[in-house]
Amino acid sequence: MDWRQSKAAQLYYRVLDQYIAPRAENLSPNQASLIGLGLAVLVPLGFSLAAILGVLIMAVSAASDGLDGHLARQRGERTRLGAFLDATLDRCADFFYLMGFWVFAHGIGLDAFWFSALLLLALLASFLISYSKARLEALGGRCDIGLMDRTSRTVYLLAWGLLLALIPPARVPILWIGLAGYLVLVLVTVGQRVRLARRVLDQEEETV
Repeated sequence: MDWRQSKAAQLYYRVLDQYIAPRAENLSPNQASLIGLGLAVLVPLGFSLAAILGVLIMAVSAASDGLDGHLARQRGERTRLGAFLDATLDRCADFFYLMGFWVFAHGIGLDAFWFSALLLLALLASFLISYSKARLEALGGRCDIGLMDRTSRTVYLLAWGLLLALIPPARVPILWIGLAGYLVLVLVTVGQRVRLARRVLDQEEETV
């Protein structure tokens, strides 16, 4: 899903242009990436205190992560090292975002083996989504499909966390339903990209 074409994304970039970017003139894109990661590390701590705090820290971390690319495009400072660092730190942030939900579940006494196992599987699938795209593009293909790209995954996690914060009596079913939905969507996305890779690479071999 291309979030950059949505009205929400247009509003987000307008806020970046008018209010945030001017105040970040002394900040490099790579520094913005590192700040986003530093905030991501605090997400599990936030969830251990209150779901709404975890959601707020995650939201600010995601905004900082989006700022790095915006600054690089705005200043013409896009580099291969910056792209590598951004992608690498994004995977670290993915881990800490999901870890926040595990910490929250543990904090309310949900020590279920299957919740932990499914969360680890969801984390693996999240990494495979990004790896499959990077690998296909390294082989000369183009990967522009995927139901749950990075932005979609972050939006989903923010919505999931917000539901936990707003409906405390239903937090256990929300945890299970949210995890199940996330897992299904990321696995579908992995399947989409594997099928695309097979189609693209088979066509290249036929033309050789």
